[in-house]
Formats: sequence, C-alpha cells, structure tokens
Amino acid sequence: MELTRRNVENVVESMDVAMRTLREAMVGMPDKEMGFKRAHENAARDAAHFMVLLTETAGHR
Repeated sequence: MELTRRNVENVVESMDVAMRTLREAMVGMPDKEMGFKRAHENAARDAAHFMVLLTETAGHR
C-alpha cells in the first residue's frame, strides 16, 4: 500500500489523539505502581519513533 500524504496525516493525527487521551486518563494514577511508569514511557517513546519514521517515509520533514 502506498502511503500518501493524507494517509500519513490521518494516522499521525489518530495516534496523537490516542496518546493525548491516554495521558488524560492517567491523571492521578500512581506512577510507580508495578513498573507502569517505565512501561508507559517506553511505549510513548516507541510510538513517537514510529510517527517520525512514518512521516519521513511519506516525504514529510
């Protein structure tokens, strides 16, 4: 499947909304409960890396 600029923009926008929703849902949650903070930070870092790769692949810079 060819990634068009609009496809990439839709995916990036959807991921941004999902990450924002997750961040808002975590307000007040104990950070260090069962290593959750580290797992969340790793997932957020991976998602950000994916978004960068995706935008570069589609010719965005």
